[in-house]
Amino acid sequence: PTTTAPAPRCSSRCAARTRPRPARPPPGTSPPPSVPDPDRSTGSSGARPWRGPARRRRTPLPPPASAAAQSWGWRSPSPCPLPPTAGRRPHRPRSRRRTCCSWRRGARWTAPTTTSPSTGRAGSDAAIKKMLATLDDPFTRLLEPEKFKSLRSGTQGALTGVGLSIGYPLALNGSPAGLSVMSAAPGGPAEKAGIMSGDVILAIDDTSAQDMDIYDAADRLQGPEGSSIDLTILSGADTRHVVLKRERYTLNPVRSRMCEIPGSEDSSKIGYIKLTTFNQNAAGSVKEAIKKLRENNVKAFVLDLRNNSGGLFPEGIEIAKIWMDKGVIVYICDSRGVRDIYEADGASTVAASEPLVVLVNKGTASASEILAGALKDNKRAVVYGEPTYGKGKIQSVFALSDGSGLAVTVARYETPARTDIDKVGVTPDRPLPASFPTDEDGFCSCLRDPASCNLNAARLFVRS
Repeated sequence: PTTTAPAPRCSSRCAARTRPRPARPPPGTSPPPSVPDPDRSTGSSGARPWRGPARRRRTPLPPPASAAAQSWGWRSPSPCPLPPTAGRRPHRPRSRRRTCCSWRRGARWTAPTTTSPSTGRAGSDAAIKKMLATLDDPFTRLLEPEKFKSLRSGTQGALTGVGLSIGYPLALNGSPAGLSVMSAAPGGPAEKAGIMSGDVILAIDDTSAQDMDIYDAADRLQGPEGSSIDLTILSGADTRHVVLKRERYTLNPVRSRMCEIPGSEDSSKIGYIKLTTFNQNAAGSVKEAIKKLRENNVKAFVLDLRNNSGGLFPEGIEIAKIWMDKGVIVYICDSRGVRDIYEADGASTVAASEPLVVLVNKGTASASEILAGALKDNKRAVVYGEPTYGKGKIQSVFALSDGSGLAVTVARYETPARTDIDKVGVTPDRPLPASFPTDEDGFCSCLRDPASCNLNAARLFVRS
């Protein structure tokens, strides 16, 4: 028996191109009679010469009925508008190249930089940073492999740096601008070099710290293990240069102690908790500190968030739940409005009834502002200090194939009172005297001698 091979499958477009056409009449023969063409006027006869069967006209597909259907398949990260034929057949490659105008022009513009073998990683990183700068968002940024590795280690409680916790100086009586040393990690390179709380960093590697952003300074202090860094330190009236080698160390996010107010019956024992960052150990460390302070019959708490630049968003939510048994913690918003609502349900509450004071300053940022805003708007705490940093955006960090990372702003947030604090900050209930100390020992000294700090200890926990 004879078998016939199956005809190869072909797309409709391919079939249209390969469909055989009728043969033309051989030479010397008469063509078939003319066919009337109602769409074309050729004279009084109403006929046209025969040129084979007329081509079938394409009828454009109607646009989808819903806006969601129209956007499906056409949504693009490019700032170009949707093509005018959205919802119809896809463009041919040449038309698509014309449509995606800005993105391809940007790609052609960066190609000489990114592909030149002489520039290498430095050139490609510079090109990426230049493109990200057009977004006008300082928090959407490229993280080089070492910085990305350090960031991931920091959120896990380990850092590679010199062991300094920094903040903004008090700037009293025209003191030199720079970055204030809040604390030095025990046994770290900075402590071994004699750098203490209250010292001021004037320069980092010959770069002035006068107007340096705290995020920029933190990036500069971190780096590869064993690498050197040169700091210009102001200690009292003495200025000195210190060369330190970066080391890997574990960061404890919480410091705590008990303070007593002499002669006070109510809230005579106050538990002071200093939270320096929101790494993955933060919520557990706060719970442990509360437990230990309660063993000493503490009746009230002070949560110090000054110069806490933030960290992991989930840890900020968990710490808010420690102090709250109900209420909205934060609204997460995107371009369409509220996307998520985080609330306290009482399941993780540890200390929802004791009086609470929160201390903030302009170094309080990100997750710290979420926590401070939640406690303030829910009337759970009295907030003292100055307006906070004003970082009302949330980033997601993506790992890239070459070991670097990309931090991208994905949402913004609003406090429970629906306040957008971006570039504004959380406004405290009461100002804090500029002379108020930033360490736990100084805080306890102020409680023992309130007049020296212009503090009314008797009304510390009173809202108005």
